[in-house]
Amino acid sequence: MAFSPLKFRLFLGIALGFIYLAIIFVIVGLTTNYWLEIRDSNIYKDDVEMHFGLHRVCWSRSDRCNNPMDNYDKSNYLPKVRGLVITGAVFGLFASIVALVHFFREMLECRLRITTLATIALAILSGLFLMIGCALFGEKVEISQGYSIYDRNIYLSHSFGLTTCAGGMMWIGAMLVGLAGFCGKADDDGSPAPPPYTVATPAPSVYGQSYAPSYIS
Repeated sequence: MAFSPLKFRLFLGIALGFIYLAIIFVIVGLTTNYWLEIRDSNIYKDDVEMHFGLHRVCWSRSDRCNNPMDNYDKSNYLPKVRGLVITGAVFGLFASIVALVHFFREMLECRLRITTLATIALAILSGLFLMIGCALFGEKVEISQGYSIYDRNIYLSHSFGLTTCAGGMMWIGAMLVGLAGFCGKADDDGSPAPPPYTVATPAPSVYGQSYAPSYIS
């Protein structure tokens, strides 16, 4: 089944939107300090006391931050997480550039299959690195004793959530580019178009004798 040019461009536009929104989410996740947070939470209050990024630790009450790099993680997985997320962001950036080129080539009716394949591959790799990094952070990263507080709850926060969403959105963008690229270009392969719908009509009779029904498109 081939898409009309309008549907084809609509799918590409939506895919481009998902990929660019994912890039924004990754940038926000990398530059904000809300991957983990320590809360003083009970039935009377729910206050954030400390929040942690991939580089920095901040105290909510004093607006003070320091840059311990990897020292707050006693499992030493934080450098791996940071490397995976940054690699995913780089792949996503290249995916967004190639997807934009692919979109404008389609608008100019100058189609090239390699841009479809490159966008899909880059977006899938970006989502894979981001998802692995987020899974590693949620499973392995542990706050060291110097920053943990007795009888406080530790939660994943919105920087982590945005980066995880970005990985999923990269995969959605890759799927939409694939649908547009491989279903939308079926008419370009030289295959004959399906026959139109035909309706049988009786032929006029001559001297009381009817001919076989003819078919008109």
